[in-house]
Amino acid sequence: MAGQSAKRRAETLLRSGPVTLLDVEADKYFGRVLAKVHIGGTVSMTEVMIGENYALPYHGGRRIDWCDGSAQAGRVIDRTTVGATR
Repeated sequence: MAGQSAKRRAETLLRSGPVTLLDVEADKYFGRVLAKVHIGGTVSMTEVMIGENYALPYHGGRRIDWCDGSAQAGRVIDRTTVGATR
């Protein structure tokens, strides 16, 4: 459910105005692309998603185990956030 909510919000943001990719680079895994995404020229999609509790910042390290019952995972799931890491 949380993932679907975050996906819907991301889709809404991406449809709301011109999309600009900044600092585009290749990821070291699976040929993915990393980039900062701005909507309408100035709005950071990252800041919106984190600010609205759809995501948490990633600073490296291990990902949260969403099924381990930890307090952190529970708080994140309760607030409908996704994509979080430790």
